[in-house]
Amino acid sequence: MKSDRFLLFLLIGIAALVLVAVGLFLARSGAQQTYGEETTPEGVLRNYMIAVQKQDYQRAYSYLSDETKGKPTLGTFQANLTSTQSEMYRTGVEIGDTQISDNKTAVITIIIVHNVEGLFSTPYRETQTITLRREKGSWKITYIPYPYGDYGWYGGYYNKIEPVPVPTE
Repeated sequence: MKSDRFLLFLLIGIAALVLVAVGLFLARSGAQQTYGEETTPEGVLRNYMIAVQKQDYQRAYSYLSDETKGKPTLGTFQANLTSTQSEMYRTGVEIGDTQISDNKTAVITIIIVHNVEGLFSTPYRETQTITLRREKGSWKITYIPYPYGDYGWYGGYYNKIEPVPVPTE
């Protein structure tokens, strides 16, 4: 009789923990990140990442440098980010150190955390850099690595081809 009561309390405790965990997950998933200040290179990078996450491509595009050779058109930019969305969902970004030289150029070290497939697989980390330049008083991104950018943007490749139309369904 006592073991039945103990088992019942144990099952009730487990059920309560499961309900709390599901409730916290649902509450957290509904939280939206908001845009912050744009006066620092880190702030511009953070806002770019949030805009990409929210699929606000117009705003994300506005953070790219206008003076960088090979800047894609808005259509190419959107098509490229749309095609890499599944990769972005499996990655996270940790913003590291920022080095600013002459108050004109900034290099931000980031760590891209790739979550590989599988429940018991270990994510791997990749260190990359993002560069920004001060243009007309604002920080603009001049280089951002895959999957949040494309290596072809900076070599001028996309200026020579027409973007593929993105389906709007």
